[in-house]
Amino acid sequence: MNKLKPILTKDLGWKFISVLIAVFMWFIVLNIENPIESRTFYSNLTVQNENAILDGDKTITNIDEIEDMQIRIRLRGKRLTLDSLQQSKEVSAYIDLSTIGENYNGNEAVVSVKVKMPSISGEAVSVEYISPSTVTLKVDDLVSKEIPVTLEETGEVAANKAVGSLTAEPATITVFGPSADVEKASTIHGVVDVTGLEDDKDVEVTPAVYDAEGNAMPGLILSDPTINVSVDMKDVKTVPIEGYISGVTTEGYVVESVSAQPSTIDVMGEESELENFDMVLINSVNVFGRYQTFTTDVYISNYLPQGIDVKKGTSEKVQLTVNIGRQSEKEFTFNTDSIVFEGYDSSLYNVQVQEEELTMTVSGNRENIGAFDPSSLKYSVNLSGLEEGTHTVGVFCELPYGIDFYGDIPMVTVNIVSVNENMEETN
Repeated sequence: MNKLKPILTKDLGWKFISVLIAVFMWFIVLNIENPIESRTFYSNLTVQNENAILDGDKTITNIDEIEDMQIRIRLRGKRLTLDSLQQSKEVSAYIDLSTIGENYNGNEAVVSVKVKMPSISGEAVSVEYISPSTVTLKVDDLVSKEIPVTLEETGEVAANKAVGSLTAEPATITVFGPSADVEKASTIHGVVDVTGLEDDKDVEVTPAVYDAEGNAMPGLILSDPTINVSVDMKDVKTVPIEGYISGVTTEGYVVESVSAQPSTIDVMGEESELENFDMVLINSVNVFGRYQTFTTDVYISNYLPQGIDVKKGTSEKVQLTVNIGRQSEKEFTFNTDSIVFEGYDSSLYNVQVQEEELTMTVSGNRENIGAFDPSSLKYSVNLSGLEEGTHTVGVFCELPYGIDFYGDIPMVTVNIVSVNENMEETN
């Protein structure tokens, strides 16, 4: 072993250089000879002459699957030629739809995969195999259907503003595609971004097709890939809700209060229309024959004037509660000196009142009766059409809201006397 070591290590540098020269010479020899060999190439499948099937009102339903398919190609030829092809990346696989009729059964067609490569002068390259060598096309009728466009807004508009309406142009779009898919197409939906909008605006929107379950159908073709949407903006105003009742409750019972929940609502419209609109009045609640508190649902839109609507996103339903309680009465007296007589000529007649005081009874709920002040009432008697003499007439007064007459109205006895006759008696 020790004797071999000097031999192996002697002139080590020259020995290493000799090995490199030998390897280099070997590669030169190989390239000079340029041997025949096989090499594998890969390519995505492309489709040629697609119009050949579209012109026949047919379409391929699995075209996306086919275009994503990777084909393995085995070529045989001289090494340098294969190197050139690999560097150029021009070896590709394709199918030609103009040949679809050769193996077409009405639903499917089997088409051969072909190889495309650049022309190489004087060099022979053969295809050993293609994998897969054929592809199956699923064919269906190409049909169309017209579907209305639906729109949805997204984003927040400016303060005290609301979207009044969204109008699409065109309002309907035709979808094209395989009959099986077009049959499932249910809606064409567009989303409109209204973030920060204050005034009317036209927005370009890209709609999408969906089936009945809300699944997108991107494979269908739209006659209008984009649409114009006109956004109509409205002013917003918050107004109170007031409830008024009609009808008469069961005897002995009265309406104590009417309240709405919510008590206010946001409405929208043009500024000029909202300017003088200050309240939603619900006047259709009938309490006839009722004696207990009840609640009813009311739809505000039924009580809004033309041109004013409930703000989008606000519930139109309001709960109206009518509180009914037992009736309370209050009896009081008033002096007949406070009565104002009307409907006669004071220059011709004098009016003499026989009673000094009269009694009146009013009714209402406990709260209204408790707050009622009879001293604020103004009384009047109408003497129109009455001649000289003694008459018994009713006394009228305007009662505050929630207070009604109970029983008979007060009656007063008056003497209508001629001014001349009264002067003669005095003399």
